[in-house]
Amino acid sequence: VSAARASFGEALTIAEHAELGNHVAGVQLNLGVLELIAGRFAQAEQWLWIGQFQAEQRALPRLQGIALIALGAAAALRGDGLAATVRLRDGLALLPQLQETTFVLYGLLGCAVLAILRGEPLRAAALYGAGTSLAQRQGLAFTLPLLQIVERQLAEARGQGDPLVFDAAEADGGTWSLANAVERALAWLHAEALAA
Repeated sequence: VSAARASFGEALTIAEHAELGNHVAGVQLNLGVLELIAGRFAQAEQWLWIGQFQAEQRALPRLQGIALIALGAAAALRGDGLAATVRLRDGLALLPQLQETTFVLYGLLGCAVLAILRGEPLRAAALYGAGTSLAQRQGLAFTLPLLQIVERQLAEARGQGDPLVFDAAEADGGTWSLANAVERALAWLHAEALAA
């Protein structure tokens, strides 16, 4: 992570000097994700908010959506359910319109972490099953350290109930289409936000 952080730091300096606004925002988001992988949530959110602001100022909706998904995941991992709910909802509402599949799938994984935080392990299993199955069907791969973070949380949740029921929920999620998975996630997130 430290080597990648240094490389992105150099890239950020170059992009800033060349006044490449979209690249500046992209590198800032990558720095935020690196901090998220390292478990440094305050630093992650700082970079992600800066990148989100840059994307908003430059009217880059794809990067705004990516920032919201990453901010939602960071909030879920640090235990802030309301912030996670709102950010994941807003990111998942925006990105499908832009045909940004990869980060929609990351959003589903973020929702799985949020469902664990909310005490809904079967929903978490289904959302995880949807995200991983859709990624496999579309030939997409998750960043391994981020996937491992989610899988560790899921393993704990699986161990707290009936593993067969958990596995069945994951298998059910694996049958969902992308549109159906997003629709289910958004309906749940909207309900959670209203309840809060």
